[in-house]
Amino acid sequence: MRKKAANDFEKDFFKLLNNAVFGKTMESMRKRIKMELVSSDRRLQKLINQSTFKHCTTYNETLNAVALENKIIDFCKPIYIGFAVLEISKYLMYDYHYNVMQKHYDDKIELMYTDTDSLVYYIQTDDFYNDLLNNPNLLNRMDTANLPRDHPCYIAERKKIPGLFSDETDGRIMREFCALRAKSYAYILEDKEKIKAKGIRGHVVRNHMTFQDHKRCLFGDTSLEVTTSNVYIRSFKHKLKTIKSDKLTYNSFDDKRVILEDKVHILAHGHYSIEEELEAELDSWFFVNTPVYIFVK
Repeated sequence: MRKKAANDFEKDFFKLLNNAVFGKTMESMRKRIKMELVSSDRRLQKLINQSTFKHCTTYNETLNAVALENKIIDFCKPIYIGFAVLEISKYLMYDYHYNVMQKHYDDKIELMYTDTDSLVYYIQTDDFYNDLLNNPNLLNRMDTANLPRDHPCYIAERKKIPGLFSDETDGRIMREFCALRAKSYAYILEDKEKIKAKGIRGHVVRNHMTFQDHKRCLFGDTSLEVTTSNVYIRSFKHKLKTIKSDKLTYNSFDDKRVILEDKVHILAHGHYSIEEELEAELDSWFFVNTPVYIFVK
């Protein structure tokens, strides 16, 4: 169905359907709870005294919701399927990087950013798409159906084939790329900027975040305003409330890797070339949560 998708909504819809099936294979049955609505003080006290009691939510003077852990846990989910999906996906990523891209370009390629199913490369070459045409080992691992129909690498039959990589920019050249941390990056194409920031409202990303500010944050510009105001509508105890919060939009801190002095290259924790002073400095860093203000309408 994803092959027949005609717009972004349909693409995301069928992608989420697949993700939902995968998520159910990895569901933790330990997290399931039993809920009971209670209006009697005697029944409420009896449930609270049970060893399986987790928490109680009070809605009003006569109504409470009691959460209880299940006494018997039925491990009925095929976790091995989800595990296999994760391991095969990691194998595909490593195989493509080491046995295809790095093997072909050697020291002329540098991995700039990676996520679960994506890789961003800096490649020193005259024409990457010409390399694809002249090297079947490269082209055979690419889904080029999203390129323009007149593009020499365009192959319609490869659309959405599992295991193949596609060009995120649809054949347009990426001029600059700046990644701050996981799920937070920006890049410049020939005609516009693209910004990705997970957890930040779309209107904030479109109207208040820029590529230049990403670079300022990366290289430690202390004058940069790193927080922006986000407004949400949330439900608390079945009552809608408007929430205004100051969220951290720019943050280059990454606790998974050691960032070197040039602010660009990284190393794994414990790497032999990392000085002890740098490791000690990382241990002293801390993260401060920004306050959340709730306004009821």
